Amino acid sequence: MKPSTTLLFAAFLGGTAIVLGALGAHALKPILDPGQIESYLTAVRYQLFSAFFLLFLGITRSFWPELRLGAVAMLALLGGMLFSFSIYILLILKVNDISGTSIVGPITPIGGLLMISAWVLLFIELWKKGGIFDSTSHK
Repeated sequence: MKPSTTLLFAAFLGGTAIVLGALGAHALKPILDPGQIESYLTAVRYQLFSAFFLLFLGITRSFWPELRLGAVAMLALLGGMLFSFSIYILLILKVNDISGTSIVGPITPIGGLLMISAWVLLFIELWKKGGIFDSTSHK
């Protein structure tokens, strides 16, 4: 994924997280029970985390194009979207008493694993480039 595409998705995830957070704070409080509100806010929070991570990756790749962070960005994007949007869908299904939670439910941890994988891959890429152990960066 190109840095500009990464930044575009960061803006999308960040903007929609703010809109969805406001929706949850105002319109959904009378509809959702406290446990559901907590789940909803977790989804919004992790969507924002994903947006900031993508923003960081896009900016980092703009300054250091030699870093191979395209796969990291893709994992972060897919993971954040699967994690957060599966929770939103689960809540919609539960509130409307629609079946399908057994199909959507397993998607949330898959999204979480993809987000963890993005951070691990970032660590590996930075380690391969010398990371904090590069003695030439302190001269």
